[in-house]
Amino acid sequence: MKNDFNNNAESKSVNVDRNVKRNINNPTKKSGKISKDREKALDIFTRIEKDKAYSNIIFEQEQNKILPNGNYDDIDGCIIDNEPSDVEQINFSFVRNLVLGTLENKLLLDYYIDRFLKHKLKKKSDDIRNILRLGIYQIMFMQSGKDYAICNDMVAITKKRLRGYEGLVNGILRNVVRSKDTLAPPEGSDVKSISTKYSIDESIINVWLDGYGLDKTIEICEKSCQRAPLFARVNTERINRDEAIDLLKSQGITAFKVMESDRGILIDNTSQAAAVSGKSFHDGLISFQDISSILAVDKLGINDNDYILDMCAAPGGKSTSAAELAKHGKVVAWDVYQHKIDLINRYAKRCNLSNIEAYKYSALDFQLDYDECFDKVILDPPCSGLGVIRRRPEIRYKSMTDYNLYYNQLSMLKLAANYVKPEGSILYSTCTVNPDENDGLIKNFMSIGYIDDFDILYNRQIFPGDFGADGFYICILKKRG
Repeated sequence: MKNDFNNNAESKSVNVDRNVKRNINNPTKKSGKISKDREKALDIFTRIEKDKAYSNIIFEQEQNKILPNGNYDDIDGCIIDNEPSDVEQINFSFVRNLVLGTLENKLLLDYYIDRFLKHKLKKKSDDIRNILRLGIYQIMFMQSGKDYAICNDMVAITKKRLRGYEGLVNGILRNVVRSKDTLAPPEGSDVKSISTKYSIDESIINVWLDGYGLDKTIEICEKSCQRAPLFARVNTERINRDEAIDLLKSQGITAFKVMESDRGILIDNTSQAAAVSGKSFHDGLISFQDISSILAVDKLGINDNDYILDMCAAPGGKSTSAAELAKHGKVVAWDVYQHKIDLINRYAKRCNLSNIEAYKYSALDFQLDYDECFDKVILDPPCSGLGVIRRRPEIRYKSMTDYNLYYNQLSMLKLAANYVKPEGSILYSTCTVNPDENDGLIKNFMSIGYIDDFDILYNRQIFPGDFGADGFYICILKKRG
């Protein structure tokens, strides 16, 4: 995205690349580096697959090896391109893009593998398949070198680690090279074809088809395959938005206003790495948060003196957002784990906020001392996360069969109804796109006796890619006096 950036007054609409798959250039210059990069990518990808690990956690650990003093705890799921690393002569940007791209397209890559695999793998099947996935992803979707060099490297890695299978890997990769101009994903509208094309579990596709129909499901899939933009929230108690944009510009960072929130800005793609490591973030003048989360707290209508409860607060994005608005009030933040309480406190300290108190409480346990105590209650409960697939690619493969957080979510909402004062408001939000956890849950809540006690002031399902946002649900419930 480019802008003449005249006087910083222009609002910028989000124009996300509509290509379904990543196309990333490999900035590696020396051919000697490539094998190390690919071998490192295999190590990380295998760890994610075997340990069922979250990719963002793995990459944070890898990033800390490069920038040991970095602290990314309160960056909401951001994945940023950085310069090639000198650590072990690894090009970390290339490695990350290869791993994430392969993870994002795993089912489609398996579809291609199975076209050329004559016999079912019996031994070392996962390890061989991972090598093939990484190789085929590079051949089909990345400009990471000559096809023959990719094949040679992946075969060399196979020979080093799985001697005896290098002929199989070589044969399949060479066949992919010869066929890549004609290889295409399935184009049917059945569940399996959609699942394979977009590499999203069939059970998730069924949830979307049942809730939103075929056309909307395809749109959600396509938007969930796009690269997420980087938004930030301006701490308007310390600096206004125009001043923040000017300050970032002076630091070599390009940012734009967004229309959806007076506190929101969009970081230009070329400035993301600089922004994450920049002084404005570390000084607490801006915080990285998706525009949907910023909008959710805006809609709560927080006043200067409000007493606010955040029932599931970690990592602290909504708590700090609310505290910045309630400058003479207080935010009580709960989480069930001590390390997450520490995370909230670090977030508040970075933002220079003294009006947040974090406690180790479970949102499922009623706290009698807080009955009808709060002007505002924020409830963002654990959810299926189907709105943030583009940030957390492992969610693509989550089975929604028998996956049900509904009862916990409803139980928490019923407790929130106890904690809020008459005339006070509840924000119920999730980062998922699933009617059962969102508007369906609110309808059920109202139908079990709360329709006489609450009015729905705002109710919106944001789909992935709407004004660049993550998939997100926002509902504001006002308690009658």
